[in-house]
Amino acid sequence: MNDLGFPKDHRLLNQNDFQYLQGKAKRTGNRWLRAYFKPSQKAGGPSRLGLSVSKKVGNAVARNRIKRQIREWYRHTDSLKSKGVDFLLVVSPQLYKASENRDAGDQHLKKALNDLNQKILGIHC
Repeated sequence: MNDLGFPKDHRLLNQNDFQYLQGKAKRTGNRWLRAYFKPSQKAGGPSRLGLSVSKKVGNAVARNRIKRQIREWYRHTDSLKSKGVDFLLVVSPQLYKASENRDAGDQHLKKALNDLNQKILGIHC
């Protein structure tokens, strides 16, 4: 299988997975994103990612664009995938509202994701 997808074993898929992360998970965040993370429920399995982008962020096109960008960032972030950790990323509604245009919002998102990566590695490792 090629390495360009986002397979199901790398995703948080059901309500139990999300609730597992809501209770007593480590948390970190910045102005644009909050992250909840815990060791994976599936021992020895890969890290898994869940996304929460509320309707306050924008219309379906905007929300799906953000989710695609986060999944692409995660796909290229090997340092997180190898840790065996479940992640839930919650996007702030202010991400694109505070930006003067979509490109500026994209830059804020990329910077926020990279900052969050460093924080998570610092806390988890």
